[in-house]
Amino acid sequence: TQSLQIWGNLELFTEGSQSLSGGVSFFYGDQIRTTLQLTAGRTWGEQIPGHTTFRIGGDLTEGYFTRRAPRLFPVRGFDSNVIEAPTVATATAEVYWPLANLQRGYGTLPLFLHRLRLGTFVDAGYAKPDSGGDSYLVGAGLELLTSVEVGWGGMSTFRIGVSWPLEQPDGLDQDGPVFIFQIGRPL
Repeated sequence: TQSLQIWGNLELFTEGSQSLSGGVSFFYGDQIRTTLQLTAGRTWGEQIPGHTTFRIGGDLTEGYFTRRAPRLFPVRGFDSNVIEAPTVATATAEVYWPLANLQRGYGTLPLFLHRLRLGTFVDAGYAKPDSGGDSYLVGAGLELLTSVEVGWGGMSTFRIGVSWPLEQPDGLDQDGPVFIFQIGRPL
């Protein structure tokens, strides 16, 4: 099984700034599932930190009740929002290995666990501030995840994992491990 998702976001601000961000995701496989994702963002015009710039770093995937903001770009293995710049890009490669086919609930409780998988990933990020040099981040890690059916038909994903920074700019001084705990949208 394979699928391709493409998305984009254009923002026009009254301060004379424009931003364009977007990405592409490719999913492949049935038992062993591979995900490749590329995202990027660029702001033109006046830059206001925290408003018209982009931030990279951290585990910023979509939560159960929230959607990832278009100005936040995840790079696991680092704290959230460690680098802010008008131009950013990230790339992610993930492979999910099947561990067990749980297919279990507890009694009549409306909670049902599906497949248990081991996820391995490498995330990379690039940021180019207007002044100064380019910044690169690379992180990698492992996570255990399962599909969870809450109620009767409400699908979600539960993941717990650990990640480490592998490459970072001088002066950032992030060290691992960084723990990941999330209940979010299904794979």
